[in-house]
Amino acid sequence: MKLNWLAKGMRPRYPFSLGSTSYVIPADILPNVRRLAPLVDDVELVLFETPTASNMPSAAVVRELRELADEHETGFTVHLPTADRAGSSSRAERKRYRASALRVMDVCADLAPRAWVAHAEGIASGASATEISAWQGWCGDLLAELAAAAPTSAPVAVENLGYPWRWHSETARAAGCALCCDVGHLWVDRPDTWLEEVEAMLPRTVVVHLHGVCDGKDHLSLRKGSEQPCRELLDLMRQTMYTGVVTLEVFNEEDFVESALMVRSLWETLS
Repeated sequence: MKLNWLAKGMRPRYPFSLGSTSYVIPADILPNVRRLAPLVDDVELVLFETPTASNMPSAAVVRELRELADEHETGFTVHLPTADRAGSSSRAERKRYRASALRVMDVCADLAPRAWVAHAEGIASGASATEISAWQGWCGDLLAELAAAAPTSAPVAVENLGYPWRWHSETARAAGCALCCDVGHLWVDRPDTWLEEVEAMLPRTVVVHLHGVCDGKDHLSLRKGSEQPCRELLDLMRQTMYTGVVTLEVFNEEDFVESALMVRSLWETLS
């Protein structure tokens, strides 16, 4: 299933901004945004930088991305790199994370992103109270620095991962950060309580990550899972009048098109 199934000129309008990742077709960021900008309200730029590989856009690429966004009335969220852990017990690793995140913010400042999505990695779900407290301190200091340094008014949004999201909830609030609610992660890790947890997160959420889950695997087409959880999520967002970004966080054309069409059809049944 190809992107031409989502006909240009028929972009649905939701109360929220429906978006894609920057890796839907097998190409670099700029060709992806050229194809996707007419079809979506937001593109999540998934950036990385390691000693051996980097997809950091040049100044010329950033200018063209900005022009495409202006032409097609779309925008961006930026996912900060995850090669290093913000909550690592290693001070050197935290410094590397800080340097990488600040570099991304500097490079992408002219894109005026809606949010900077951050992972607070460095803790496991079975951690002790002492380990959690130390991790919260390390993350809190770094997140506060990123929030203060963000070059636009867009918030740093902390994404829930495998550990309970409440472990970073107050740390993020104290640091001046918002939340990124990854619903797919909740479907995997909290299958019995996911809806209540999304409802608790939404008032502070500026980005929702949505992707299908099947047999414990995520970042799949929404068609790979049951329609009912997705319907319940969309109904909750409708009832709470959520107006942030909803990123279909999948990484190939077929999964993206199937997911976008599913959101469209389910939303029509709720409206």
